[in-house]
Amino acid sequence: MRIRLLPIDSDLQQTFHSPAAFEQQYACTYDDVVTIMDNVITQLQVLYAQAPRESRWGGYFAVDEDTRKVVGTCAFTDQPTNDGEIEIAYFTFPPYEGQGYATAMAVALVDIARRSPQVATILAHTLPEPNASTRILTKLGMTLRGEAVDPQAGPVWRWECGA
Repeated sequence: MRIRLLPIDSDLQQTFHSPAAFEQQYACTYDDVVTIMDNVITQLQVLYAQAPRESRWGGYFAVDEDTRKVVGTCAFTDQPTNDGEIEIAYFTFPPYEGQGYATAMAVALVDIARRSPQVATILAHTLPEPNASTRILTKLGMTLRGEAVDPQAGPVWRWECGA
C-alpha cells in the first residue's frame, strides 16, 4: 500500500469546498468522508491560531495512491520542543479502518521527523491498554516508557523512539 500525505495548509483549505477543484489540484476524492475532513480542517484552524508552526509540523490528509481516496488524517501535535521531542498522531477514517492506513501514516510521520535535525525523540500516546495503536507503535520500534496524563484523554501510555 502506498499513501501520499497532503499538508492541510491554506491552499488545501481554499479548494476543499469545491470537490472538482480539490480533485483537479490533489488528484484524489473525498466524497464519503467530507464531514470528517471538514471537522479536521476546523480543528486545525483553531490549533494553528493558538500555536502557529511551520506547515511540515502540522496536519495532513492521507491519500491511498491506488484508489485516490482520502483515507485518514495524521499530524504532529506541535513543532519540535527545545529538547527535540515531537509527538505524532494519526486517525483512519471509519470506512477505511483495519486496512493498514494507520501504520502507513505513522511511518510517514516518523520519516518526516527523522529527516529533521530538530528532532531527537519521537513520541506518541495511546489509551493505557493493548490496542491497534499499541501494535502499530511496536511495529515502528517505539518503546512504552510509562504513563502520562493527557488533558483531554486522561491517563495514557507514552511511547518513544529515537530519531
